[in-house]
Amino acid sequence: MNVFGGRSRIRTILCLAFAVLLLGGGATSRRPQARADAGSGGDPIAVSDQWGVDRQVWQDPTDGHLTLDLWGGPHQAPSDTSSTGWAPLNLSLQPTTDGYSPDTADAQVTFSDGSDDSAPVATLAQNDASLSVGLDTSGGVPPPTIEGDTATYPGIAPGVDATLTATAAGFETTYLVQSADSAPQVLDIPLQVDGLTATLGIDGSLILTDSTGTQVGGAEPAQM
Repeated sequence: MNVFGGRSRIRTILCLAFAVLLLGGGATSRRPQARADAGSGGDPIAVSDQWGVDRQVWQDPTDGHLTLDLWGGPHQAPSDTSSTGWAPLNLSLQPTTDGYSPDTADAQVTFSDGSDDSAPVATLAQNDASLSVGLDTSGGVPPPTIEGDTATYPGIAPGVDATLTATAAGFETTYLVQSADSAPQVLDIPLQVDGLTATLGIDGSLILTDSTGTQVGGAEPAQM
């Protein structure tokens, strides 16, 4: 256990997995010099109908050569207001009717605002499947403090605060133990899945599979 200034952290990471798609057709890899839907001079043209969460395709207006930019994970998300139909990820939490959600993310992530004790503290949904996580608290979910992509829930158990941080494809949960003397020995994390099956790997990791048995997400073993 790593201890910093008398505090210890218990962390678990939840995220959905995505397949990395490669585009054929002689595409090469380089960074575009400009973004445009229609060529202007030597500016590359965005071939946005071939874009995805982890890739962009650009066409040279002079010779028609295609360029593929590929990221190792989600880099952008669909957008109705962008000329390309895609917008860069922005994980800053914004208030919604259900709580707080990232401004722009690849998956639908919702954090509780503390107004409904029966609601999960966090929900992750995508492609008709969802995962919800509760907090180990008997006094209800407290209203969080929001800072950027992180919601902090104070006093969810004696001597324990919880923070939820939005990520590109999910969220990260951290428990901050302020006082080891008053904190419980065990923290239970209620988990509910819909359209998914949850199992534990031999290393203690959480494995999420869909109806076909394909792994679509999971969580690393908790770290202290």
